Amino acid sequence: MKVSLGIAVSIQTRYLQQRGLVYQFVMRVPADLVRRYGKQFVRISLKTSNGLEAVTKTEVLAKKYLAQFAALQANPNLTPIEVTTNARELADSWGTMANFIEHVVEPKQDRYANGDEDVYREAPPSDYLTPLELEAGKLLREELDTTVRLSTALALYWKNHRRSGDPEFVVKVERDWNKFVSFLGDIPILDLSRAQARRLIEHLTEQGLKTTSVRRSLSHIVAIFTSAVREAELRKQNPFERLHIAGEGEDAKAAAVPTRETPQDIARAFQDDTSGTALLPLILMETGTRIAEFSGMKVGDVFFDAPVPYARIKPNEWRGVKTISSVRDFPLVGITLEAVRKVLKLPRTGDALFPQYAKKNGNTNASAAVNKRLERWEITSKSFRHSLKDRLREVGCPKDIRDAIQGHENGDIAETYGLGHTLLTMQRWLEKSKVVLPGT
Repeated sequence: MKVSLGIAVSIQTRYLQQRGLVYQFVMRVPADLVRRYGKQFVRISLKTSNGLEAVTKTEVLAKKYLAQFAALQANPNLTPIEVTTNARELADSWGTMANFIEHVVEPKQDRYANGDEDVYREAPPSDYLTPLELEAGKLLREELDTTVRLSTALALYWKNHRRSGDPEFVVKVERDWNKFVSFLGDIPILDLSRAQARRLIEHLTEQGLKTTSVRRSLSHIVAIFTSAVREAELRKQNPFERLHIAGEGEDAKAAAVPTRETPQDIARAFQDDTSGTALLPLILMETGTRIAEFSGMKVGDVFFDAPVPYARIKPNEWRGVKTISSVRDFPLVGITLEAVRKVLKLPRTGDALFPQYAKKNGNTNASAAVNKRLERWEITSKSFRHSLKDRLREVGCPKDIRDAIQGHENGDIAETYGLGHTLLTMQRWLEKSKVVLPGT
């Protein structure tokens, strides 16, 4: 169909249909896969009436299903993840194989045989059961409660994970795991082999991922695998242990670190600019925070009336935190202190410090917008973390204090300096390392 995006712009897409005002993704299942899939079409509501958004979602789904169809055609033993997921729900609804046979298999077998005992006895189940029912029966035969498949491993992982309520983290982990399942098929986790793990690395590398991205994906996959083995009390050696990635790190781009003069130049350029893309760099300059930590902060997490002005980083409804040590208080000094004062004076609705970024994936939007403003200096928002660390090191700041300021592991300076002096101690070091503009 043709999707209109304006007076003179339209896009044609073969997998897009409109039902009322809402767009749908519709793709025909290849004829040779219909039996395994259990249906002729994949139909998914895109839950939008916006043409551009519908086209974007359709492109993502088209790539997903075309890749899945190709994998299924290449390997006749694979089971579509969609079928497995629905079959698991069906299997759970019957509970036991005995119930499934009594209420599903035998009635369908009777109807199919139509009184012919030879047909009743010899006809294969695939003649009278749907692919969904066949898969449900397979799961029940394998005693679903003790057989953990790749798709069920994910549920075990989220069961006790402290970040299961962090939407951004969940999306990243499930994206990597679903790529893994789509590549291998929804096999029992006990069937995972070292050779399959190596083939996964080759597959990800062939897709053009950098070695650091491959390693990050593996870290998520290993965490889910380890959780499933532990929670299901399985005896299984980790097939991912000490896996080598050819050329790991050689394709990494060195992090851009500002020169000594760069922060001063940026501060001068943005000192009269009250936009979020100008104020955020000024805030990051003296705090070394991750951009998500401040762009997703609430007004109530800033404390100016304390003896040491400070801000508090903690998870909220639109952004989580990277690690436990990321939850922290840190002082506001110099250019950052003034930038936060300007932010609080801006008109706003709600309690978000930066309302435009207080939403799902808001930190991604903030990072992209700020990085665009920083292009002329050839740095990114992450560069300020490296810059502050270097400045703190240059003035002799101890490592545990540097870690506490930036939210790294083992940065608990309260053990050494006491809770009452933590903010004051960090403030003193930040004052020594702050950016000073000439003439101030």
